[in-house]
Amino acid sequence: MRGIGHWTDKAPSSEALASQVPFCYDTLQFQQWLQWVFVPQLGVLIDQGLPLPSRSDIAPLAEMWFLEQEMEQETVHLLEVIRELDALLATG
Repeated sequence: MRGIGHWTDKAPSSEALASQVPFCYDTLQFQQWLQWVFVPQLGVLIDQGLPLPSRSDIAPLAEMWFLEQEMEQETVHLLEVIRELDALLATG
């Protein structure tokens, strides 16, 4: 995400991160959700030796989001990584 300019050092507000809508869709852009919610939550699970989710299925949302934002060309590799992560979580 850093390599394609979709990483930021400025965290979203605590109010935005507290959204109750899936993927914080009402308060964050998809790449913000990845950076500030999804990746940190996976890190906590790994660090604490807790089970990972049995599935994530975020690739379809990522594909749709990047297509709508006209970013599909610059995010090809990122989408591949997200698809791989979905597959890994689904297979345990």
